[in-house]
Amino acid sequence: MRVFVTGGSGFIGEHVVRALLDRGHEVVCMSRSGEASARLAALGAGVVGGDLTDSVALERCLREAAPTHVAHLAATSLEKSEKACKEVNVDGTRALIDTCLPLGLERFLFVSSVLRGQAAGETFTETDHIPATTALGRSKEAGDRMVVDAFAEHGFPGVILRPSRVYGAGGWLRRTLAEKGFRLPGDGGNWWDLVHVEDVASACALLLERGEAGEAYHVCDDYPVTMKQFFALVADAGGRKPFGHVPSWLQKVKSSSPVTAATRSARSSNAKLKELGWSLRFPNSADAIGGVVAEIVSAGTRERADTEVDAHDDAHDAIGDAPPGRADTDVDAAPAAIASDDPTAAGA
Repeated sequence: MRVFVTGGSGFIGEHVVRALLDRGHEVVCMSRSGEASARLAALGAGVVGGDLTDSVALERCLREAAPTHVAHLAATSLEKSEKACKEVNVDGTRALIDTCLPLGLERFLFVSSVLRGQAAGETFTETDHIPATTALGRSKEAGDRMVVDAFAEHGFPGVILRPSRVYGAGGWLRRTLAEKGFRLPGDGGNWWDLVHVEDVASACALLLERGEAGEAYHVCDDYPVTMKQFFALVADAGGRKPFGHVPSWLQKVKSSSPVTAATRSARSSNAKLKELGWSLRFPNSADAIGGVVAEIVSAGTRERADTEVDAHDDAHDAIGDAPPGRADTDVDAAPAAIASDDPTAAGA
């Protein structure tokens, strides 16, 4: 396969790129920034510069990449406005599908989401519908419809993957642990359907290889937990005090959509994906979270050390005596709500 990837520099996207390369496939990523391009190239992927919102650049990127398959992960996050979600997630997805229609692709993978609306703790499958309650959820619903309609009308080989809440040593969990004074919204008794980022990446690779066109697949692990249980595991793994709570209505005053997503209670079924031959590396978050937290803590320690080196070096720069071998940092220090229900968390 020769796979064109959007969102390859994102939290999930980078793992997908690694998984595809490990399976011997060629990968070409569309990227908007030089830093992301360099990181992707270091993994062994090809890179073309472009943007989903620029149709001319998008056509050029696909022409240069000449893919047999496309993996579409790029999306803006939950905390953006309805307008931003429509511009990138809806209009961008439509532009990509329209551009891909005449290419004769073997498969087009759209990474969507199951994190949309309130399911009252029920277990649901690919055929169940839960109305979306956030801007991101509505934009992912629209993307699903576009893929299904393109298949029905044109035989477009679109396949949909809907991840549950994706965790790993990055993304929302890393930002949450870095946030001072973080507290859980509500009592934490709501169900979370979780999945490790590496298992999402393997699911993406599998669906690109043999997913059925026009079909959707849920990806989650085998053991859902409550939000309170999950963060008890996180606190224990990090050797810290249990996280406190704050009434969800109070947090909604600050940011309603992230809290709505965090307090959503639902469980998903991964049976359909398993029928295709997919298997979990991390079937239970309780067994994986210790390693994830340790990796986050280790990365944070390295970054703080690098930041201290940079601060020291800046003093030398001011007097024209900068030492050689200065370390570069890439610290993602921006605080983010626990509830980011954008499983792709991907950069275009």
